[in-house]
Amino acid sequence: MASTTINDYYSVGMNDTQIELKVTIQNTQLSRSTVRLNKQLIGEYNDSFKVTLGSATEILGSILYVDTTETDIDPDADMISFVIELSGGPNPYKNQRAQTVSPGGYVLYTAEIALIP
Repeated sequence: MASTTINDYYSVGMNDTQIELKVTIQNTQLSRSTVRLNKQLIGEYNDSFKVTLGSATEILGSILYVDTTETDIDPDADMISFVIELSGGPNPYKNQRAQTVSPGGYVLYTAEIALIP
């Protein structure tokens, strides 16, 4: 098993704009994600998904945690790819990770993103 950690920050701004999280799993691989703001569970999702986290003023100062386990199920592609995006703040955020695994292998992606003004 391989693992990758993303430690970053995202400026949500200071207004009531809705902040949206989008996770994209490429190459038709299988995945399961857990999303939390601080210790509060936002949801658990299979494969690619999009979810509204709340308004910028509601979530300002929180830490966004996204834990995703992605498994290689495509016999024609041993590439695992994870894209995390945030939108709604002054500037969009995007971070992409990809790696090759052995057939049937898996990767744990952990993202910890501070939501700042």
